[in-house]
Amino acid sequence: QCKDVEPHLAGQNIVPSTAFCCLMKLFTLRVTEKQMNQMFSHKNLFVRALGLVYLRYTAPPGDLWEWFEAMLEDEEECDMHFNLGEALWTNIMSSEYFKSLYELKTWTEVVEEIKYQCKDVEPHLAGQNIVPSTAFCCLMKLFTLRVTEKQMNQMFSHKNLFVRALGLVYLRYTAPPGDLWEWFEAMLEDEEEFTPGTDKVNETVGAFARRLLEEQRYYTVLMPRIPVPIHRDIQKRLLAWDKGITLQEEGKGGHKWPVGIKVKAKYYCDNLWYQAKILKLVPGGKYMVLFTDYEEEQETEDKDVRVPKSVQDELKKQQKAVAAANESGGLHDSAHDVNSRGEHESRGWDRNGRHHDDRHRHEERYGDRRGDRRDDRRDDRRDDRR
Repeated sequence: QCKDVEPHLAGQNIVPSTAFCCLMKLFTLRVTEKQMNQMFSHKNLFVRALGLVYLRYTAPPGDLWEWFEAMLEDEEECDMHFNLGEALWTNIMSSEYFKSLYELKTWTEVVEEIKYQCKDVEPHLAGQNIVPSTAFCCLMKLFTLRVTEKQMNQMFSHKNLFVRALGLVYLRYTAPPGDLWEWFEAMLEDEEEFTPGTDKVNETVGAFARRLLEEQRYYTVLMPRIPVPIHRDIQKRLLAWDKGITLQEEGKGGHKWPVGIKVKAKYYCDNLWYQAKILKLVPGGKYMVLFTDYEEEQETEDKDVRVPKSVQDELKKQQKAVAAANESGGLHDSAHDVNSRGEHESRGWDRNGRHHDDRHRHEERYGDRRGDRRDDRRDDRRDDRR
């Protein structure tokens, strides 16, 4: 629920913010030292930030340095403006049109507003560098509603092309860079034309999606920077996609195990082993795993992943089948380490570019309001087992 950690709502000096209401609730619960350490290591940066605010209000002054010293090295950035930049965010928040959108309470109502009101998807009105466009005011409204995966898929299949385009822009601003290709790949094939800018130049939805991936500048604004390694990977995938082939996911960077298999992984908070599933491969031979009992993700070293023998045997059978298919004349391009689309599909992917085994980890990824309560639920279950 927290989008910032200011004490009051935007533009208000009286109404308290969501963050400070949650802070007051934490005061009443009296956070323990163990819980504070868990807040400081939480994936959600607003949880970390509110932990610091809690200590600033409650800790004895002589203890502040002991708590704060380690956090001074935390280099992760917490963007309170949905990556829009302070100027554009401020202009949208002060826009009379955006204020009129307060009465829209559901995702369906906002999509209908886009359908009937948006004539382009530029960030500013034509000839303006200050006044935000209708599209970006609606985009901000979607940010506040937190679009779910199901809703995003509905936007991508919507008859109105501006709804599809704004869905792509939403993801470009909010999705983790490593997830962009997975979302955008299917949209590259969309050949329907529309006019995304006020210059009335026609462009296919697919070409628009490709431009969002390749360029950081979006008309008059800069979009979030894609890290260089991920951007290079996207460029390789675009080249491979142009040839009708798909880059192989497994077997790179010293990884022994592929995405999607069930494993046991060590949970670093208590050094115990739990049932998990590999979500994705991380550079350096590491894995991002999901602890299936607690719906919590963790980056894990190879030595802390155990694969059951039955799973290993099944993988060997699949590798033999793939090798036999390649010997019978499958496509292969050594310059890009690629396999044919047929092999790509045989590994459980659909044409929406998403792995069947991994769908659950994206469900309501951008609208999961339970995420910040998973730590408490995990602790409760572990206490019950003890």
